[in-house]
Amino acid sequence: MVELLENTSIDAYFQFLRKKYPQWISNEDSFLDIMRIVSLFPVSAILRNYIRSWLNPSKLIHQFLLDFFTLTLMGIYASTVGYSFTLNPIYLLIPIVLIFDITTQLKPNSEYIFHNFKLPFIGFYRALINLATIIGILAVDFPQIYPQAYHKRAVSGFGVMDVGVGCFVFSHAIVAAEARFPDSQQPILKRLQKTLISSSMLIILGCIRFFVTWVLNYSVPEVEYGKHWNFFFTLALVKLLITVIFVILPAACIRYCWILSIIVGVSYQCALSLFNLRHWIIEGDDGSGAFTGNFVNANRPGIFSALGYVSLYLAGVQAGQYLFRIPHRASCTWREYLRVAWDLFLVTMATGITTHVLHRHVAPCSRFMANLTFVTWQLSHNFFLLLTALIVELVLGNWSSPSTDLLLPGQCELCVRPRSPSSLASSSAPSSSAPSHPPRQPRCACLVSAINKNQLFFFLIGNLCTGAVNLTLKTGLVSSVTAFGVLSLYGLVVTGITTLFFVYDIRTKFW
Repeated sequence: MVELLENTSIDAYFQFLRKKYPQWISNEDSFLDIMRIVSLFPVSAILRNYIRSWLNPSKLIHQFLLDFFTLTLMGIYASTVGYSFTLNPIYLLIPIVLIFDITTQLKPNSEYIFHNFKLPFIGFYRALINLATIIGILAVDFPQIYPQAYHKRAVSGFGVMDVGVGCFVFSHAIVAAEARFPDSQQPILKRLQKTLISSSMLIILGCIRFFVTWVLNYSVPEVEYGKHWNFFFTLALVKLLITVIFVILPAACIRYCWILSIIVGVSYQCALSLFNLRHWIIEGDDGSGAFTGNFVNANRPGIFSALGYVSLYLAGVQAGQYLFRIPHRASCTWREYLRVAWDLFLVTMATGITTHVLHRHVAPCSRFMANLTFVTWQLSHNFFLLLTALIVELVLGNWSSPSTDLLLPGQCELCVRPRSPSSLASSSAPSSSAPSHPPRQPRCACLVSAINKNQLFFFLIGNLCTGAVNLTLKTGLVSSVTAFGVLSLYGLVVTGITTLFFVYDIRTKFW
């Protein structure tokens, strides 16, 4: 079979993938596997900062290579050939040691060193979500090294590849305008105009993706979103629905997004369970499960799952309102930040237990429909990510000293704290005869900040490179060594381009 496929064209190989795709979808739950993979990124970030403080690289290329090896390459390793290592119980002791380091060495009532500028752990959390997503969308095409337990679930269950869209929605919600400035009264027309522009860009990107995959006959499984639907259309629809909700309801309701989230999530779950919406989404009009007929029937999972993501987005806005109260306090102590970590832990446990109860007694978790169980699972998963990111920030802040630069999760002081004009000047002062020039701000090549500056561009570059690899290489037939090498080169190219844009201060978002 392998020799036969090696002699076929790319189109024939894509036809083979479409037939084999249902067999590659895993039906095993890997809830703990997801936690193990997630826990590697904070450890990698701490290792990155330790090496950076030891070597103190001054050249941008050295800073980039350090981030690539400690963040990108370690992420590729954990997602593929390092699967058995992440299952090792010894590996799970590392986070425990880090927490012990915090509780035994910090001064609880001392002033927290980061309190006067934005929260680095949120940027770290959002960047790692994008980085993990970019790694996963190509790694899944290499079954030789990508564990089957990480694949998407057919209809219900917990899988690594099922968390991508949910993490995107939640990570954007916690930094939305409603989360950062809940009391600002933006005119309705201006809000609608802004939403229509951003949604139009997402719809254009979705149309381009559909057209390109259709022209190239690219293998896209319909069981993910439907026949014509894709990730960009889901984000656009969620944005539109959220704007409609905030426009219709009084402005004071923004402060109670968690109630709106429960109302939307429970109402959608009732429609799924009590009015047979679940069976229709799975089976379709003709009962065969085919994605044919009218537009709604052909794209039913993509369209109706947006209701679940709306509930998730509203919960994310409420979480953002809580988190962004931190830097506005007059002074923050270590004990107060530990209280925030404790609150995140409690919410993680509460939503995790709720997910378990709903999965067993109400409805199995389903990314396919984004039901209530999936929403609570995504909340638990993202709160756990925020908690680990905050722990990393506390560990690095505890290791920092007044005489050295701040140790930040995947970043540096130049990324996070604005410098004064005097601090931006070069070390050598210009002579009196030389013409005066504005001080030049020092640059860095921190991957986390580079991703956060152009998140959508980073995701698009990853998708384009993924398509290029699949169009030129029969990924399912190469050796394990070749697969890991291609993934590493792919990660180097995608992160390298994004870092280059960051170094030269190029922002791709123009709307």
